[in-house]
Amino acid sequence: MSSLSLRRLKLSSESQAATADKQQLLKKQALFLIHHHLQTHGYHASAQHIQKEASLSDKDVIADNIDLIMVIEEFQEYYQSKFGKMPKIFRKGMVSCLLLRIDAQSSI
Repeated sequence: MSSLSLRRLKLSSESQAATADKQQLLKKQALFLIHHHLQTHGYHASAQHIQKEASLSDKDVIADNIDLIMVIEEFQEYYQSKFGKMPKIFRKGMVSCLLLRIDAQSSI
């Protein structure tokens, strides 16, 4: 292999590692936001469970200027300005839709 090919391979590998590190950091930040939200709203057992399961450190705390609700609100504002409609954050699951259909058919 030429030195140019080796350099490209090294840069590609470093880029993939940086992307993986960024993904790990995003997941950790999301888990901390979820944990903080659960704790703040009184879901202490759930917060404790997620802290234990995700191995979240007691030493790390969420910054004062952010919380999960704020992240969702800002995403909604961004989406609204970009696409002109509110995003669908969740939808009814297939089971719910099927149960609604069954209920509607049985009442006919």
